[in-house]
Amino acid sequence: MFRCHIVASQPAQTDEAAAVMWATPDDVRSLATEAFAVHILDAMSPSTAPAIRHHDGTHLLDAVAGRRL
Repeated sequence: MFRCHIVASQPAQTDEAAAVMWATPDDVRSLATEAFAVHILDAMSPSTAPAIRHHDGTHLLDAVAGRRL
């Protein structure tokens, strides 16, 4: 994930992006699964240090026990 801001023009669809939107943290929580939302929310927070997280593709897992948090 990367922190982004508009440099010029407006965000637009491309061959690599079927849709483009700016989202609030609440939007991210409702649009993405827990496993992917956490990465986006980390990127949105200027004070968050890089983190290694384990997930099953949908939910975050305890790194030691391998169970959902």
